Amino acid sequence: MLFKTCNLSLLKLNGTVFQDAKFEDCKIVGAEFYQCEKNFSQSLSKTVFYNIAIFLT
Repeated sequence: MLFKTCNLSLLKLNGTVFQDAKFEDCKIVGAEFYQCEKNFSQSLSKTVFYNIAIFLT
C-alpha cells in the first residue's frame, strides 16, 4: 500500500500492522508507533529516513 502526500499526524495505532506499506511525502507527527503490533518494530529496521532529523528522547 502506498500512502502519498498524506497527513497522518496523531494516528491511533493500537494493534495496527503495516505490511509492505510505503510512505511518500507524508507528514507523520505524534504517531505512537509503539502501539503497533510487535512485528512492526522489526520492519522499522528496513526503514529509511532520508534527509530527516531524528531526535532521541
